[in-house]
Formats: sequence, structure tokens, C-alpha cells
Amino acid sequence: MLPATTPRRSTHGLLRTAHHGALAVLLGVAASCITPPTVDATTATTSDAAPAWLPAVARDLARDRALDEAAAVLCARGGDAVVDDDVRATARVWDGQVTAALSTSADEARARVAALFADVGLSHWGAAEGARPGGQPCFAAVGARRVVVVDELPPAFVPDRRAPARLTLTLSPRKAGHVFVLGPDGLVDRLPVEGGGRAQTLTLPSRREGRHVLELIADDIDDDGAPRGAPEVALLWPYVRGHLALPPSPAVLFPDDGHDDVALSHRAEALVQRLRNEQLLEPLKVSPPLSSLAAERAAGVGKALGHIVLGVDPQKALSARFGDDPRAQFVRLAELQARGSTLDDAWQALVDSPAHRWELVALGVTHMGIAVVRGQDALGREQKTLVALLGRRPPVREPAAVQRRLLDDTNATRTKRGLEPLVVSDTLEDAAVRLARRMMETGRVDDTLLGGPIGAVALEADASMTRVQPLVARIDDPLLLGPFPALLDMDTTALGAGLALHPTEGVFYVCVLAGTGGG
Repeated sequence: MLPATTPRRSTHGLLRTAHHGALAVLLGVAASCITPPTVDATTATTSDAAPAWLPAVARDLARDRALDEAAAVLCARGGDAVVDDDVRATARVWDGQVTAALSTSADEARARVAALFADVGLSHWGAAEGARPGGQPCFAAVGARRVVVVDELPPAFVPDRRAPARLTLTLSPRKAGHVFVLGPDGLVDRLPVEGGGRAQTLTLPSRREGRHVLELIADDIDDDGAPRGAPEVALLWPYVRGHLALPPSPAVLFPDDGHDDVALSHRAEALVQRLRNEQLLEPLKVSPPLSSLAAERAAGVGKALGHIVLGVDPQKALSARFGDDPRAQFVRLAELQARGSTLDDAWQALVDSPAHRWELVALGVTHMGIAVVRGQDALGREQKTLVALLGRRPPVREPAAVQRRLLDDTNATRTKRGLEPLVVSDTLEDAAVRLARRMMETGRVDDTLLGGPIGAVALEADASMTRVQPLVARIDDPLLLGPFPALLDMDTTALGAGLALHPTEGVFYVCVLAGTGGG
């Protein structure tokens, strides 16, 4: 069994439709405080020439001095080959995919580098050699895959959290993606990033003091601008603003020894439920079809994590295996993959990654299936592979039926209170439907998306109305809203409702208009 500091890997993908996806690969990332370690220059050195022990698989890549410094830090601290937050902050290594090899002999280092670097599609390398603090020889190499140019990163530590944190980067014209920012409260913000080969500056959100993690998920795009479905982590950068604080992340409380893969899978399910409970989110139902498929895919994942397992992505695999079985119908399906020497390692790789955590605490998820399978890495070391499938079942209500039920329930409540029933206004309904559809298309709950406040837009369409009061929402079940106060006002005479069901998220965008006056 390897120690808990063995480099961890995770990969994340979101399948919304056949042409949408996101994928991340995270190597050697650990949760820790960003307190740069002191580096003794005498313990490890770098040189302009490539060291003789470095194999050809690394020599063919581009040299990067920041990775040289990261290799020197690994030697200086005398630990394992984990490029964690401390190493990233000290050497300013921001690449999303990073792996390292550390050894006390040149021959062993050459073999480790050859195995690890061939396992990951890398583009840059750095190396250092010297002595560890205890006097043992040290040969270290760090490799990274670079797919984005970064011009400005947030400083590793800023005393004032109110100072703006900015990111300036340039994506390839053939790529697009999203930036995820994990805050100290455990919540995640997502910002779109355009391609086009031009520099972009993003002002990053900061709600609280503490540790933040910035992650960029980039994907190739086709000629129509749609993602190809082979995304990856292009940037990963932890930083602290003000007082250090860590987001809630349930820990694995018991060791893996003595428990089979089924027991570890159940423990992983409990970790997801505890994380959602700490964020005050609804628990997920365990789906037998998703659990069965997760076990099959975890066993089929090769040396490199990825969502085309045995040549099939998870959505197609689910359809092929279960067909039209109602239990296997999901409008949204996300697959998360992680690997580590222990379940704790694999779990931390997920919760430390903003893009992965985004899915774990997503509101639009109802079911999960999780499997943990034992295996080996490129060096023959035991590792646990964790695959989680998170899905959302189709809603059981149709928009038209919900709209009729909303009117009936509202009028039933008004009748009990001695009020006249409301009538449906065609002009109010037209405005409500247009706004609901627009909110669905943009993914925003905003009553001004038709060019102004929806109440003013509706009044312009119907001069007989003297007042229009709106309710807009994004909700799983619109009937949970109930009649809002304006609908029970004695002066309200008309109602217009619009509902739009998002085809892949499975949630309703709702606009209800209560009108006074009218003929």
C-alpha cells in the first residue's frame, strides 16, 4: 500500500447532450495550506543541459524553468513526488496536468520518468538533482501538459480579500471552456472563457476570506463552435485571500484494508451524501443502473483516465445496456473519475477540484451510481479507481399540465377566501411564455431579458392593464411555488403563466404575471 501522498488523478466529464461535454485530468494535487516551503539551494541543483539520466520521452518535450524549480522543491522537502499546493505556489506551476518522478538513483529515476511521462500526454519538463535533507541522492523530474498561455495569475497570498483577483489568459482559436473557482465556503462559481486566440481578463469572485482554487476546463471545438467532448484541465492554481480557511470536505474515516470493492463503493456513496448534507443540499438517490454501469466502467478504465471507456462514452453505454428501461432514463449525466493509492486520495482529488466539486454539489442532480475498483498504476503500484455517475431523471410533469394545475390551484385558493377567480389573459400569457423561454435559453433567472422589466413589457402590450406584478423562478417542480401573494390580491383580475422545461437540465424556468384591470 502506498502512502497517502502518492500522486492522485481525477477526470471529470459532463454529458448534457450528444455534443456537449467537459473533461479534466488532475495529477499530483493535494489539499494543503499555501505556505511556501524554504528551499535550500545546496540540496538540489538545475543546469542548462538536460541531465544524462533523463530518458528520451522527456528530452523530446520543451524545457520549462518553473518545472526545474518544482523539481528542486521536491528534493528539498524530502517527501514524495506530489506536486501539491505548496510546490505550485513556490514554483508558480499553474498547469492543470502535472506529474513528477522522484528517486535516489539515476537508473530508477530514468525508469520512473519513462513510465509516468509516457502515461500522460505532456508538453514540458523540468529536472533537478542533488541531495535530500537526510543526505540521500535525489533525482527529480516534473512534467506538465500546457494547453493555454497565462499572462496574469492571482498572487498566491493576498492579505486583503477585497482586492480584486484577476486572471489573464489566451486560449487557442480552436478551444473554449469554463473557469471554475472554488471558494472557502465550498461553493463553486463558473465563468465562461472564449477561444479565438486573444487575451482575456477575468475578475474572479471572492465572497469570503480563505483558500480559493482556480481551475480552467478547456475543450477543442469543431467548425460549428461546439465542444468535441475531449476536454481537460488546462489550468489549476490555488491561492489564499485574507485569513486561511478550507471548505468542508468529509474525510474517509476508516482505512481501506479489510474491505472489498463493494464496501469501498458504499463508503464513497456516503462521502457524497455527507458533502451535500454539509452544503444543505438534497441527498441523492442511489440508482441501480448507474451503480452497475459505474462498476463496469471503473473496471475498464485503463492507465489513463478518460470518458471513452472501452470505446464508448457513458451516455451511449447506459443506452446500450439498459435500452428503454425507465430507471435508466436521464436528461443529464455527469461522469467523474479519480484514482489514488487509497480511497481517501481519490476522494480528495475530486473535492479539491472545482470542476469536480461543481458536479458533486450541483442542484440539478437527483441520482447517483458509484463504484470503487482496485488496480495498478504505470509503475505497478496499487491504486483505487473511483467512478461516479451523477444523473437527473426526467421530470414527471408536463409544462401544459403544470400550467393548468397552477391556474386551478390559484382559483381554488381564491374561492376559499371569497375572491373572484382569475381569468387567463392572452397578452400576459404571451409575455410570460416569451420570458420563460428566454430564461431557459440563457440559463438566467432575470425579468429584464425581453428588453426591460417584464411588468412594463406586459403593460405596453395591453393598455387595459393598470398594474402587472411578476414572479420568476428556476425550480424542479413549479407547483411547490404555490400561489404567490399578488395572485391572492383582491384587486388582481387576470393571470398569465409561462413555463419552459430545459431539455438537458430537467428544470423549469417559470414566469407568472398577476394583472390588475383589463377588459
